[in-house]
Amino acid sequence: MPAKIPNSTLHEERTSDKAEREQSQTDLQDHIPGSELPVAVYLSAAASLAWMLFVVWYAFGIAGRIDFDLMFVSLIFLMFLGIPTIIHHVAVRWTHGRNTSLDDFLDHPVQTATGALSPAQAWIQILMIPLSLALAATLIGIVRYFT
Repeated sequence: MPAKIPNSTLHEERTSDKAEREQSQTDLQDHIPGSELPVAVYLSAAASLAWMLFVVWYAFGIAGRIDFDLMFVSLIFLMFLGIPTIIHHVAVRWTHGRNTSLDDFLDHPVQTATGALSPAQAWIQILMIPLSLALAATLIGIVRYFT
C-alpha cells in the first residue's frame, strides 16, 4: 500500500512549483529577443519606413514605366516592417503579453552582444537604417521634383 503524503507537503510542493514557474517566466522574458524593447521603439521604426514609402510613391509614382521599381520598394518596405513586427509578436506571445513599458526601458541599460548600451544609444542604433532610408528618399524626391 502506498504511503500517504500529508496535505501540507503537497501544498508546499505546489507553491514551490508555482514560484519556480514564475521565476522561469521572468528568466525567459530576459532572454527573448525583442522583449526588452517597448512598443514605442517599434512604432518609431515603422513610422520612419512608412514615411520612406510615402515619399517614394509620391515622388516617383507619377513617372511612366516605374511600376516595377515601386513594387520592389514596396516589397523592401514590407520586409523591413515585417521582421520587427514578427519579433515583437513572438516576444509578446512568449512573455504572455507583458510588454516592457517606456519608463522601464529608459531606466535600464540594454544588453547587447557587445555590451550594455544606454536606452538612447539603443534606440538610435535601431532607428539608424529606417531614418537614413527616409531621409535619403526625401532628399532624392526633392531633387527629382525640382529637376
